[in-house]
Amino acid sequence: MSYYQYSSTSQPIYTDGVSQQFQQQEQFQPQQSRRVTRKSGTIKSHDWESDNTNGYASGPSKSRKEELNLSPKAVSSAMWRFLALRVMEEGFERAEVAAMVRFEVEAVAFIEQIFSRAKAFADNSGRSRPAAPDVLSAALEYDLDISELAKENKESKKREQKRRREGEPEPSLNLELVPPERRSSSPELLASDDENTPPVVPQTLRSLPPHFPPLPPKHTYLRTPVPPPKKQALPSLEKKLENAALVQESLRNLLLATEVDADANDGELFGGVVNWEATKYPRKKWRVEG
Repeated sequence: MSYYQYSSTSQPIYTDGVSQQFQQQEQFQPQQSRRVTRKSGTIKSHDWESDNTNGYASGPSKSRKEELNLSPKAVSSAMWRFLALRVMEEGFERAEVAAMVRFEVEAVAFIEQIFSRAKAFADNSGRSRPAAPDVLSAALEYDLDISELAKENKESKKREQKRRREGEPEPSLNLELVPPERRSSSPELLASDDENTPPVVPQTLRSLPPHFPPLPPKHTYLRTPVPPPKKQALPSLEKKLENAALVQESLRNLLLATEVDADANDGELFGGVVNWEATKYPRKKWRVEG
């Protein structure tokens, strides 16, 4: 029985005596899929074709290469269409170009991470390419809910069928990326302190200990307007004037009442006073004839 093995140059090397007739038979059938029978089952090779004159497999098929040969521009356009649909479904009418570019970068990076993890699962299982269980395991490892993905796919199909039944046109993907309106300019900040000069410390703060933290720079100050002086309400002023008039009238009445009482009680006040001059001079005697 003849057998062969491959070298690093992908050329067949025969280890037994192989006739020229066997080589010619192999050259006449380069595109046929080969079948290798093992104890564990049967493996078919449909993805490998002959790239050499001997008709032996040395790499992936050219047709598959052409199918997967997508330019970066085409991939970016497809990602933008997908992101545009998602943005429209969320209710947005416009989007910035920078935001869409960031979405594209993040989505591509996440998909690459899932594929890399699925490829690692396939390598550990002895498979050359990731299978569906590998992709599911990678998605679960990144905390993706498979049921939610299936539900989203089902709802998307329902929406598409509803549009077709009602005769609605396909949603346009030519979104106009209009930047949002400019907001008002930020308030001007105070000029920052010069780092080369020492900060000016107020006189009231110079007595603080040196281990206290210094004053913050000027550009961190918040400029607030000076509060206006408080104005008293007119009703309160009128009420105060009325109280002052009542007090003044009460004092006037009190003074008048005090003067009247003093004039009436003058005799009583001075009646009990001793007149010392009455005993100083000789007393005059009156002669009374009867």
